[in-house]
Amino acid sequence: VYSNKISENDERRIIRALEVLNITGIPFSQFQKQWEERKSIYNLSMLGLIMEKKNIEKCIESRVEKMFERGLIQEVEKLIKKGYGNCYSMKQALGYKEVIKYLKGKITVEDCRKEIIQNTKKLLKKQLTWFKADPRINWIRTDNYDNIIHLIIDAIKILNKT
Repeated sequence: VYSNKISENDERRIIRALEVLNITGIPFSQFQKQWEERKSIYNLSMLGLIMEKKNIEKCIESRVEKMFERGLIQEVEKLIKKGYGNCYSMKQALGYKEVIKYLKGKITVEDCRKEIIQNTKKLLKKQLTWFKADPRINWIRTDNYDNIIHLIIDAIKILNKT
């Protein structure tokens, strides 16, 4: 039973389970089982692009810096002024929840940046764990390529084999 697997405080998952029940008439745990058992009618091939951890971390740090340069703090302030400050999704969104802490005076702007970077790295780790468990994904290490054309050629070779 799905309710035993999730926290009673996990509003997002509870709402999703209720939506599935309302739309399909099937409990979410049964719906999940049916979803996992279904087979695609298509010959599906998936590629996953991965790079060295240190390079990913540089990309994350650069992305967070650009978010601040492009007005992340001002964007969150505007959303709060429009009445979205207590929106569950906003309070959970990466970047937004940390900026809200900054705007409330709980952390400095530098700590806000650091938290966004740290939380992004944690999310990346979760996502990689999830995707690496999928045997259908063929992984390509992007660090092994100086030229995008060579990467594309190798990707096509992988797709032609599957």
